[in-house]
Amino acid sequence: MNKIHKLYLVRFTIEGQKAYKSGITSHIDVTKRFKIPLNEGTISDFKIMKSSYFESEEEAYKSEQNLFKEIITEFGGYNHKDGKVRFHNFYTKRKHNGITEIRKYNQNEVNHCWKYINNNGKKTYL
Repeated sequence: MNKIHKLYLVRFTIEGQKAYKSGITSHIDVTKRFKIPLNEGTISDFKIMKSSYFESEEEAYKSEQNLFKEIITEFGGYNHKDGKVRFHNFYTKRKHNGITEIRKYNQNEVNHCWKYINNNGKKTYL
């Protein structure tokens, strides 16, 4: 069986802030990617909103990075002191292992991500 390369969109609440995250995983069930923070109670109100599959990790990564660029261009990002604009647009009070590149929940942004994922990659693994 080939390795899974999945681009996903999820939403959740973290430290009282409704947020969304887009990323890639090798899990068929995206929930497994978030098993530890869910079990620890770090995140709640978790929902998988959309996902698609790619033939290779490189394709999935390129698609993820393109989505990040589209969101930054359309909605802005975090202006880092090094001059680069980052995808995330807020920080949590403490660092949570495996939960990076998150954004405050914004329905227009989420709609954009959903459409992008719907139009990129395959709908099913097989």
